[in-house]
Amino acid sequence: MSGSNGENQEKKPALNIATSDDVILNPKYVNVMLVNVTPFEVTFDFAHHAPMLPAARHTVRLVTSLQHFKKMVQVMSAELAKVESVFGEIKVGAQQPEEVVFESKGN
Repeated sequence: MSGSNGENQEKKPALNIATSDDVILNPKYVNVMLVNVTPFEVTFDFAHHAPMLPAARHTVRLVTSLQHFKKMVQVMSAELAKVESVFGEIKVGAQQPEEVVFESKGN
């Protein structure tokens, strides 16, 4: 029986993610994110807005379940805490360029 802090829980094997030889991963820089939440899923639309251009360019849309979304938030929060413990607090607010938009359109 496992303890309340999970110290005796069985570890799951690591997930190996492989890409085929014909797939080239092209990372995209984004500074605009729109989020839409429904009772069943979360949709993220990412875009890049270059200074002095009238519109942002949509680069990718991700759709996931609410359960995966919650787990993603937990993992990203833990990773952010690790980064801040090494490099210091990342401040959000006045330092951000005006064109950066993070908007949620939850239902």
